[in-house]
Amino acid sequence: MHKVLEDMFDLPPAERQAPTVRETVDRAWEKVTDGAYKLSEVLAQTSEQELKAAARQLIDAYFSLEDPRRLHPSGRELGVETVLSSGLKLRGFIDRVEQAGNGDVRIIDYKTGKAPDMRFTGEYVFQMRMYALLYREQYQVTPKRTQLLFLGGNPQVLTFDPTDANVDEFAAEINALWSDIAAHLHANRFETRKSRLCDWCYFQNLCPVFGGISPEVDPAMLEKISEIGPAAAG
Repeated sequence: MHKVLEDMFDLPPAERQAPTVRETVDRAWEKVTDGAYKLSEVLAQTSEQELKAAARQLIDAYFSLEDPRRLHPSGRELGVETVLSSGLKLRGFIDRVEQAGNGDVRIIDYKTGKAPDMRFTGEYVFQMRMYALLYREQYQVTPKRTQLLFLGGNPQVLTFDPTDANVDEFAAEINALWSDIAAHLHANRFETRKSRLCDWCYFQNLCPVFGGISPEVDPAMLEKISEIGPAAAG
């Protein structure tokens, strides 16, 4: 689905209409499945035809949210990375970037799932803040707006408008979070936080709350993690 929407902007604006874009699903499928890792496992759960049909439904959902004939992205599948002041390395990909004539930047990310209940948007706001941080650090421009386009179920748009102040605050939060993770790794100490979500956890056998014993941290893993940021070097 992401490949379909990425390639859609290679079409002339007048051709960016739902019927035309639906016809590109087969071509996009060939691109993304050529040598794809674990494709057989995916197709064991659902058929190629079902996946393509679902993609076409998501295309219709997308067109209920935007008119791409009016859009002119400055970036698609844009790779962004930075090293924070602490030395922590961050990297990501942004589905779409648009820049207005006055320099204002909008970041868009596509979600094939349903929009979350408004009470549970925290992880998605976190993602938008991360995009804003990565983009600002690489291009020295704070995005005016970040948006997640949820195409499943009832299509919706979740919006977060960052400022320099809250991007700075988020960078500090990420540095503190990484320091906390590193400290716990080296102490081999991971406090349990029992909640209703535990009912869906696959690792209860390793959790002390359920009578399990947490494994020792592999030194090789610590060494690998130390490549992400110096705080993990101990």
